[in-house]
Order: sequence, then C-alpha cells, then structure tokens
Amino acid sequence: MEKELELFKKYSKKKDDFYESDTHPMHPNLFHQLSMVVGFNKINGRTYPDYVTKWSETRKTDAPAE
Repeated sequence: MEKELELFKKYSKKKDDFYESDTHPMHPNLFHQLSMVVGFNKINGRTYPDYVTKWSETRKTDAPAE
C-alpha cells in the first residue's frame, strides 16, 4: 500500500482528493473498495499500478493536439 500511496502522490497534490479527475487518479483506498464490484478490475486494471497506467495513458490520448 505504501508504494500505491507514493504513486498517487506523484499525480495528486492534495491529500483529500479521493475521486478520479482529469488531473489525478483515484485514491488507492477507493480503488480497492471499488475492486469488490464485479467487472471493475476488468475495465480499470487488476492492480492500482495497472489502473494508474491506464489512467495516465487515457489522459495523454485525451490531451489536445498542439
């Protein structure tokens, strides 16, 4: 869990940002709670690092072209 918090802090500057946004991934605790929902991990990744990788890749794709 410690590595997951460091990964979260890499993108989020506020400790109370628990929900996903365009500027930061969801908090690891929320990810683990949602992992209990059937199908969540299939869509979002099996582990928190997998999820953050997917989140980061979608933000690069969604970024406006210069």
